[in-house]
Amino acid sequence: MNFAELFETFQQNMMPEFWGVLVEDLGVTVKSLQILGVGFYPGKQVWVFAERNADGEIIGLTYRTRDGKKFMAEGSKRGLTYVYNENYGEKRYEAGRCHWVQIYRTGRDCPICGRSDWCRVSSDYEDSRGPSAVACNRISEGSTGRVPPDAHLYILDAERQHGANGSVLSESKLPFVIVEGSSDVLAAMDLGYVAIGRPSAKGGMDLLKEMPLARAEIWIIGENDAGVGKEGMEKTFINLKKLSKNIRYVLPPKGIKDLRQWAKSGLTQQVLTEYMERKGRSRPSDMLSSNVPEDIADQFMKDYYTDENGTQLLRLYYDQWIAWSEGIYAKVEKNMLRGRLYEFLRGKRVEAQTKEGKKIVRYAANRNKVSDIIDALNRQCPYYQDPPTWISEQGIQDVSKLIAFKNGILDVDRFCEGDTNLLPLTPDLFTFATFPYDYDPAAWSQMWMDYLAEAFNEDEDSIRLLAQWYGYCCVPDPSMEKLMIFLGPRRAGKGIVIDAMTAMLGKSQCMATSYQQMAEKFGMKPLVGKLAAILGESKQPKERTVNQALEILLRIVGGDLVPVRPMRQEAYDTKLVCRFTIGCNELPMFTDHSQALMGRTNILKFPNSYAGQEDYGLKRRITDEARQGRLINFALWGLKDLHLSGRFIVPGASSEEFAQFRDLTAPMQSFLDECCIISSTSTEPRDRMWTAWRGWCDENGRNPGPKPQFKCWVRQFEPTVELTKEVVDGNREYTFVGIRLQPWTLSHFLGAPE
Repeated sequence: MNFAELFETFQQNMMPEFWGVLVEDLGVTVKSLQILGVGFYPGKQVWVFAERNADGEIIGLTYRTRDGKKFMAEGSKRGLTYVYNENYGEKRYEAGRCHWVQIYRTGRDCPICGRSDWCRVSSDYEDSRGPSAVACNRISEGSTGRVPPDAHLYILDAERQHGANGSVLSESKLPFVIVEGSSDVLAAMDLGYVAIGRPSAKGGMDLLKEMPLARAEIWIIGENDAGVGKEGMEKTFINLKKLSKNIRYVLPPKGIKDLRQWAKSGLTQQVLTEYMERKGRSRPSDMLSSNVPEDIADQFMKDYYTDENGTQLLRLYYDQWIAWSEGIYAKVEKNMLRGRLYEFLRGKRVEAQTKEGKKIVRYAANRNKVSDIIDALNRQCPYYQDPPTWISEQGIQDVSKLIAFKNGILDVDRFCEGDTNLLPLTPDLFTFATFPYDYDPAAWSQMWMDYLAEAFNEDEDSIRLLAQWYGYCCVPDPSMEKLMIFLGPRRAGKGIVIDAMTAMLGKSQCMATSYQQMAEKFGMKPLVGKLAAILGESKQPKERTVNQALEILLRIVGGDLVPVRPMRQEAYDTKLVCRFTIGCNELPMFTDHSQALMGRTNILKFPNSYAGQEDYGLKRRITDEARQGRLINFALWGLKDLHLSGRFIVPGASSEEFAQFRDLTAPMQSFLDECCIISSTSTEPRDRMWTAWRGWCDENGRNPGPKPQFKCWVRQFEPTVELTKEVVDGNREYTFVGIRLQPWTLSHFLGAPE
């Protein structure tokens, strides 16, 4: 049941005696309450008001207790409160757009069953032709559908049901009144006005700008509540001034909080008109409180970078200006910020001391003044916590388990328990990451699943590992400390899978890099705030470059601090959350005697090559599926699987590649396996072992490394081996105890007879 149907159900709970209670609570008339529409929720013992978007659709329900406390129904979005014009749209009987009237209020009988109690008729029942639609509670035969909660729909006059009116607001010869909250809307209605209620002092601005108010006369009435009401009133004026030249705003007289209290004190339409003519302002507040940079910076922040809840939207993150927009924080170039400030200062006036005394003069902005104001912004804008994090203390969810979509935030822990409800987007969540589409729990791509079945020869473990990896890359939680290698021949599909992942995550959350770039001084800066780092297919770089990149790679994957050096800015240390995906035809030749890399690597084998039989449109079709959000539930399925199992699956199809990777990353282990015998009674001079090791490295294209490190590597892979000093041929020399070279090794690398 959607909000519109739910609201209609609550409306049917309004017993005749309830109206008197509500009139007493709010101090408004029954007529206005019934026109606006009010419901009752017995389970919570609250009154229910609808909040709508600019098309009249109910997008949220506000619950109000008898003591005036308000809270929203679960899943609600904040909207506007106004009387919906039932003649707007295609169907007057559509849920939430009909203003059904219970038959007992009309003094008539139901045209279907003949009773005069709980059936309902459409709001045009006073037409000489009778109502155009009926919701009968008793008779179902001949009905065309159902009306919540339990009525049967009858369309008596289809022609009248499809007449459209061009506005969601009723026509009025009086000014449209904009206030805050449903109770002030009711007060304005009692005075004869068509009114719109904002959800909060500074809320609903985007929806207001979509309302049919162009060229209309508009009155904005604020509230006297410690400055917030005034700020909201002025913000409403600023947002709507482009819609109409005939717009004014005003606060109630001193000592009166809002329009409802004003109306209860005896306000009439004539008194309000005269008051608006005297006190109403028809231009924005263009006065600066002073010419002090700190004060101007404060005013600029309030007007441009503060949301309806008072949350600051502009931050300075490590010398980079960022601002919250469309669910995430995005970079704001300094020149753009300067431009915004010039725009704010244009036309502003300030009190100044002149030879003739104090005068109101135009504030003359210049480069130096603007620079001083930006410097003053540093006082309230610096932020040094790494994303993702909660800016305020309100966040109770673990930010590393949150995924932000265009339509809300998914809590992964709750998702794993079966809850797909989204949390509202909020500037209190400091993140650079958002998925570029709405989340739909029913979205799925059979095309994607068919492709994976073919690409991996229907190997379920390989597909499962890919799903786990996709899911792992969706959240800013690298705690499993893993990277992924996509390994396969040319034209095996690695690029398709990587591009699909990039499209699923969104380009803003991914960054292509290389071993060379990672080894460079400024190589870490592009990875800040990214969920995925892609190392595509490339030729093997120089060994020194690979080893430098490997050191950085292990630190990032292991969750260690890494230095970030932005160009022309101060360096800082941070933890990156990006997960590395490496696509290659051959396994990369890393040298990692510590074996740290081996334990942090997933390998997914792409077994087939489609060279010569390519489908050149396949990549585009699959990435289109990903961009539309049809792969996200595949990834979330994998993420849930990963959470439940606690580890990545190791496909049997990749076992041979794992063995090869061990040999490549740990050449010392291969040397010991091939060339040595481990025996507690054996000994071997260190120099002879070193010579054999160098020969083996030369033959296998590996770097033997420094001689002092050699003994450490041997003991790291064979902890039972010890290094002592022994007398050999009358000389004391270092000798390994517990190991010896195989005869063929002595012959092959040292020239000794077998």
